[in-house]
Amino acid sequence: MGPEAEVDHDLASIRQAISGMESVPRERRRFLSGYAYILVRLARADGHINDAEIVAMERAVVTAGELPEAQGALLVALAGRMNSLYGSTEDYAVTREFARTSSPQERQRLMRACIAVGAADAVIAGAEATELYEIGRELGFGLEEVDDIRDQVLSSEPETPAQPD
Repeated sequence: MGPEAEVDHDLASIRQAISGMESVPRERRRFLSGYAYILVRLARADGHINDAEIVAMERAVVTAGELPEAQGALLVALAGRMNSLYGSTEDYAVTREFARTSSPQERQRLMRACIAVGAADAVIAGAEATELYEIGRELGFGLEEVDDIRDQVLSSEPETPAQPD
């Protein structure tokens, strides 16, 4: 496939993902957008997002939303862009809104996903750990609860970090 054909294929995939998202109810899109944004917030806490973290975020969004991979990737990419533009200005507001509109089970699932994203490169760095506790607090979890969830997730994770395809 030549470069022009690849670009056309990529554009078609993007258009298809956008079109598919239009069929998702508005409240569900808001929920998934907040979910993706909070994952990006955690991944960017150490100043960069690596490929393993991107794969983990996309997997988490696809699973949480029962979405096709292209739609999950689109939501993560959009969340990444929003986070890079508005960052700390919106972090608390997005997390507070997610906490207000989600169930306890959804908040716990998000915490588990945040931990998996932070550990995707085999290390939850100092800045990521700090951000993890902050996100947990904003979602209504105490420090011990975050530690318990972290222990559960890390004990169930494979020994090797997720590798991008």
